[in-house]
Amino acid sequence: MSFSLTTFPMTLENRNIPAWAQRERQADLGWLADNLDAFWTAATAGFENAGRGAIVVDTTLEPIPGKGNPYMYFSQEQVEEHGNEDTRRMVAEYDPTHELVVVLLKSADRTSTYRVRYLPPGPQEDTADELPPGHTSEPVADAKLRPPGVETLMEWEAEGGCEAACPHHCWVEPDGTCPHGHPSWFLKLGLI
Repeated sequence: MSFSLTTFPMTLENRNIPAWAQRERQADLGWLADNLDAFWTAATAGFENAGRGAIVVDTTLEPIPGKGNPYMYFSQEQVEEHGNEDTRRMVAEYDPTHELVVVLLKSADRTSTYRVRYLPPGPQEDTADELPPGHTSEPVADAKLRPPGVETLMEWEAEGGCEAACPHHCWVEPDGTCPHGHPSWFLKLGLI
């Protein structure tokens, strides 16, 4: 299974998020990865029955210890009624053919919302068919690229740039493409 999480770029005012929030976000991302198959199945069925919507998970409850948290699919109408602005925007914008929105209800009336891209198992297509004029596709020792970890992505986000999903490790703007035609890791993973 492969997945990527779509978040939205931090503004200059909130780049220095507290350490506890960074740890919580990393834990959320790991937890989402562990439960993505179940959420994808529920989101697909929910979309077929009710249209756009979001999986809402109550992380404060675990009715049977070790057996997971209760979750339910909320339609877009229910999200419009009860969701915050970010959640409403994500539900309105996600692509249900390969994305879902997950809302985590937390203690102290807090929520965290993630837009998740589901990539089926197997090799992923590389969208760069041609190199720009003047560039060559010289072999690189480690041509099989692995996506960066969440910590690396957060560091890059704080720096205002990132590597491209390119074997040459080109440095680009978060929404940029390198001279070899490869998108930034933020674009490749659907983070912006």
